[in-house]
Amino acid sequence: MAVAAHDLTQLEERVRKAAGVPTRTGDGVVELLPGSLREVARAQAVKGMLGQDAERVVVSLVAFDRIEAPDPAACTIRVGAGANLGEVEATLQGWALTLGWLSPKARSLTVRDWLEGRHAGLRAVPGNRLESAALSLGVALRSGGLFVTPAAPRSSGGPMLETLFLGRGGQAGTLVEAQLRALPRPELEETFHALVERPEDVVLLLRGVAASDVRPVEVHTRRKGRGFAVAITVATYAFRARRDRALVEGLLK
Repeated sequence: MAVAAHDLTQLEERVRKAAGVPTRTGDGVVELLPGSLREVARAQAVKGMLGQDAERVVVSLVAFDRIEAPDPAACTIRVGAGANLGEVEATLQGWALTLGWLSPKARSLTVRDWLEGRHAGLRAVPGNRLESAALSLGVALRSGGLFVTPAAPRSSGGPMLETLFLGRGGQAGTLVEAQLRALPRPELEETFHALVERPEDVVLLLRGVAASDVRPVEVHTRRKGRGFAVAITVATYAFRARRDRALVEGLLK
């Protein structure tokens, strides 16, 4: 149903005064344009008190796509939840850091979608395990309150309260900003070659590599004679290159 212009103007003035943030109108809705975590929380609280008019009010998060310079000593980076994950990774690469292996699908997501969606901010880390990239979160609660976690080691920070928001689809609040853990970018790449007889052997080999504590970055398979030639490129660090080489060579035997 179309909304009369004067009704929309009155609604805009009403929410602007209540929320104390800039607004704009378009497509029959009023957009609140907060510029800080606290303003997002206040805007959401105002929207929650509007009753039926809440359907005509949108809290915009366009201002929260910034990417700050990483802290190379702490291996962390502060980002707005609207920042593109691929752009965050590109920024880290310039400082010899990385978020870890990310699929092309993950790189296309915003930080908010990556942390709140089914990925829950998990990435593979050395040691053949999954770890959350979220070190701290800034969340605007539906009630108008704030939830900000300290950037502290889990051993000293108590329970991981971030799990209330990671992978929950924004049900408990709106993620506005985050501090992410980065990893040193692998320094070396080495390619290993193998010749196997059957397609099943290729699958078994790749499963073994995926389950091992190495980081494959590229795999090429081609028909060669009666068998299959497999080339596996592994990224590693100087201090563990010998260990990773032994692991892969053991799988290729």
